[in-house]
Amino acid sequence: MSTTETIYEKFGCKSVDQSNRRSKMETFGDIVRAIGSGNNKLNGIIMNANLSWVALQSYIKTLESRGLVTIDLDYESGNRIFRLSDRGFRLLHAFSEVRTALSISPTFE
Repeated sequence: MSTTETIYEKFGCKSVDQSNRRSKMETFGDIVRAIGSGNNKLNGIIMNANLSWVALQSYIKTLESRGLVTIDLDYESGNRIFRLSDRGFRLLHAFSEVRTALSISPTFE
C-alpha cells in the first residue's frame, strides 16, 4: 500500500480515478454549454462547468482566441459578460448532436 492510499483511507476519501476525469474536449463542451444556457457571468460558468477560477481562465482564453466566445464588460457592475459567438453556438449544437448520437448525458444538466 502506498503512502497516498494510506492518506486517502485515513481521511475516508477515495483516490482520484483517472478514468472518471473529463477530457479537455468534455471540459470545453461543459463551458460552452454553461455559457449557451445563460450563465454569462464568471461564477455561473464556474459552478455549472465545475471548474476552478484558475482552470476556467485558461479555457476561456482559448475559446476567445478561437472566436467561440466573446467577452464584454458590464460598465454598471464591472462584471465581465461571456457570450457565445455564432461559431460557439455551432460548436454547442455539434456537441449536443454527438452526445445524442452516442446516448451520453451531459456532465451537468
